[in-house]
Amino acid sequence: MNQDHVRPPRPHSQTPSRQALDRRRFLRLSAAALAAAPAAGGALRAAWLDDAVRPGFQQIDSLADFERALASRGNKIRLKPGVYRIDHAQADNKTLFHVTGSNNHFDLRGVTLQLDTRVLAAMRGKVHQLAGYRITGSNLIFEGGVFEDLGQEPPYESLSDFDVGGNDITFRDCTFTVRGSAPYGYGDLFGKGAGALVRLQKHAAMSVRGNNTQILGCRFFMHTFGHAIHMHGAQNTLVQDVSIEGTLRNSDEILAETTGHAARLQYKDHYGRPIRPNTMICLNEDAIRAYLDGGRDKPHPRTADITVINCTVKRMRGGVTLALASGKIDVRGCTVTECGYPGHAYSLPTGARVRDCRGDAAYAPLLHMGYSHQHDADIEMTLLAAQRYVGNNLVALLNGSRHKVTIAPPRDAPSAARAKPSSDPTSALQIVCGQTYRGDQADVGKTSAREIELVNHTRAAVLLSALSSGCKVRSAGPVQNEGKDNTVVQV
Repeated sequence: MNQDHVRPPRPHSQTPSRQALDRRRFLRLSAAALAAAPAAGGALRAAWLDDAVRPGFQQIDSLADFERALASRGNKIRLKPGVYRIDHAQADNKTLFHVTGSNNHFDLRGVTLQLDTRVLAAMRGKVHQLAGYRITGSNLIFEGGVFEDLGQEPPYESLSDFDVGGNDITFRDCTFTVRGSAPYGYGDLFGKGAGALVRLQKHAAMSVRGNNTQILGCRFFMHTFGHAIHMHGAQNTLVQDVSIEGTLRNSDEILAETTGHAARLQYKDHYGRPIRPNTMICLNEDAIRAYLDGGRDKPHPRTADITVINCTVKRMRGGVTLALASGKIDVRGCTVTECGYPGHAYSLPTGARVRDCRGDAAYAPLLHMGYSHQHDADIEMTLLAAQRYVGNNLVALLNGSRHKVTIAPPRDAPSAARAKPSSDPTSALQIVCGQTYRGDQADVGKTSAREIELVNHTRAAVLLSALSSGCKVRSAGPVQNEGKDNTVVQV
């Protein structure tokens, strides 16, 4: 412990001052007030404890000490509350901190770690070589920290602030504010990977490659072209009580530009299609995203066994987008709203189980089941009303086989069976079985919907395309059946 912060004991013979007695009285009254008013006292108690050094923890008070602690083993470290500015990278110029230690608990309550984005711009290396905090140690807890990027400089190459490669890493009650990427202001209109029409310098919050990662009670504020949480070959990831917020922009603003990427590319996207007017473009990528496997890691482990509980997502491209994952997928109690073009609130893989989840279709579909080879997902969700619908008319796109999907209006909404279609804005929306979806269009393609059971309690219309077969539909909205051997019951 830094001795500068240790007060010498008062001699026994010294009489307490009036100030000291007043302070003791204040503390006694404060403690009594906290006990008598738990609701109000909770916040006060939390603020009081933020400055405390808990038993067994060692306090440090500098970034140099913090860097050494990140390489240590078996410690409980309390970084003294305050604001710490990160203004240089490691000697390798590829990362800010190498987190190589294991079995550590970092108490960062009341701590803000600010990163000047010019540091990321000055790094050098290839894609996947760069990171903010590169975690290779195991069994680590990061608690209560605020990690904030300052500035708008894009990184030299695409990176994540946190590259979580170790196992058994927990982030608890942390806040992440991510800034600085290129392009920014266009989402993925001009591409998001190989073949992009512009140079990509994406900037994500957290890449998860290790096993048994837990992200609990954290907050993400995304001001970049990049994902909040993306998983690559990770096993057994838990994301719980997390909120993620991104940014939208109306495409009319892009079409009004006279210089920049859009003008140079003649207002066409990476497919060569004209940019659609009056469409809400998400400037970020996905909130909680699973990739197929570890990619750069050999052998390539599959991304599997993901649990997402009580999370809230606003204004991201995709919300809970786990369609490429495998194993046990459990999504419960989540709310996803205002997803932007060309995304969707939820996309799920084979065998996924979804309960008590909700979202809207204001600017993008609520549910996207895009792959014909996937099957047996069990999904129950609520379609929330939106103040307006811009650039989207799909509630859900359903491909694959043997899925069970139930979509209902909010519990306090009038029954769809009793509501007049003219008074229900969802009556202009559609649920499609057996078609492809590429951002702004639903075209018949090499996809199919087989033996899907759909229960639609909303007024949205259902289209069973020519590529649907053996589906069973119960719907409060109208149904157009162009498929084979489908069963339709109007309710």
